[in-house]
Amino acid sequence: MRGKIHVKKHGGTKQKIKIRYLLLILALCLSISIPRLSANAEKCPSLRIVFARGSGGERWVDQNFVAYKTAIEDKLKTTSLDYEFIDLDYPAVGVGLDNFNILVGAYLGAGDSYEFGESVDTGVKNLTKLVNKSCPNTKYVLGGYSQGAMVVSKSLAKLNADKIIYAATFGDPKLYLPEGKSPNPDACKGKNLSDYRAYVPDCQAYKGLLGAYIPYEPNNYIGKLGTWCNKHDVFCSSYFNLNHHTAYVSDELYEDASKIIFDKITQSFGIENNITSHHDTAILIDS
Repeated sequence: MRGKIHVKKHGGTKQKIKIRYLLLILALCLSISIPRLSANAEKCPSLRIVFARGSGGERWVDQNFVAYKTAIEDKLKTTSLDYEFIDLDYPAVGVGLDNFNILVGAYLGAGDSYEFGESVDTGVKNLTKLVNKSCPNTKYVLGGYSQGAMVVSKSLAKLNADKIIYAATFGDPKLYLPEGKSPNPDACKGKNLSDYRAYVPDCQAYKGLLGAYIPYEPNNYIGKLGTWCNKHDVFCSSYFNLNHHTAYVSDELYEDASKIIFDKITQSFGIENNITSHHDTAILIDS
């Protein structure tokens, strides 16, 4: 009789030990998993302003992002919006005499193949992931210069347009302005201008140096896209001036764009715009 009682007590003790071990393991799992979740939680601001830089790492390329960021941020500081700037992560391969093979490949492949095309496609992939796969309630403003402009304009059809407040391209080698076609185009008469033609002084600007993305403005981006092509910029106008392609900062075109962008931001968030702005479409008639 005593032996039976002893066995029952022994079994009960084992069960209690097992339960204690299970509770201890559960407590450890909870203590480990909860901090990890909070540490890995993505910060989701109300607004993200993204910029896709141009080719290579030249000093003036870096200046484009700084000028874009500074011009917009000076205006955002007048609001209480929660925002962040993002320099898009993508190769932005260099073109020029030091990268002559990439330059030739970009021209022969119209910017869509070889190493240059792969660089652009990586930018499209990363931008699409950023906008579509993260922070569902965050709104975006996009900007891109030169190769970066190609990334932005090529991405538009793939992006969730409801999350995009505005997209701005600068010196896009794939620009398309149908009003600039023919020896005496409509643009030179001030007719049938594309609604995304924010600043294109050359009335004969038609296609970019590497061709064109057609349509340049998807239907769900009407009123949310603007393009800037500086004077005689070889990459987007009918002229062949490289200096104008590198003068978007000195000619204050990012400042010009920031006024339109800020208008769009304040309208989207329903906040007061204390910075007045006025913008006219520029057309240069050159005989």
